[in-house]
Amino acid sequence: MEEWKIGASSRHCFKCQAEIEPEADYYSAIVRKDESFERSDYCEGCWDGAGLDPQSAFAFWRTRWTPAPARGPRRIRFDPDVALEFFRRLGEDDRDGDEGRKLRYLLGLLLFRRKILSLQRTEDRDGKRVLWFAEKEGPSHPVVDPGLPADELSTVRGRLAELLDLDLPEAPAE
Repeated sequence: MEEWKIGASSRHCFKCQAEIEPEADYYSAIVRKDESFERSDYCEGCWDGAGLDPQSAFAFWRTRWTPAPARGPRRIRFDPDVALEFFRRLGEDDRDGDEGRKLRYLLGLLLFRRKILSLQRTEDRDGKRVLWFAEKEGPSHPVVDPGLPADELSTVRGRLAELLDLDLPEAPAE
């Protein structure tokens, strides 16, 4: 099983190393690095696009770190626009390799579950199942089912949660 080195928000600016204070706005970016993805955070003063190469920048967004209350569950805002753009970019070509295919599949299912994408049809292509997801007012996207075993599915879910800073519910036990 391959290891991906994508972390959750570091709460430190990638450029100046300053700590991002609670309730402060900052930017997060996901960039392609070799055959994997990497997340970097930037304070507002260092952002200005952070000199990111448009070919390697998959997604970026402005966010705010709100510390979890001392008691109670952590609430994470799900930004459907960021997730949908990441999904689209993962499907632009095949240069993202195996990791990109796995992330795209799982993200497609998440967006379908959240009713951001609809499932148009499924088909078999060269012995693999292909799901066709459609945006409400946009194009259709083919997504190949990578046939993830349960143990690997958990790893991919964890990486997707780290990339987009989400609390994903645990998968039901089989």
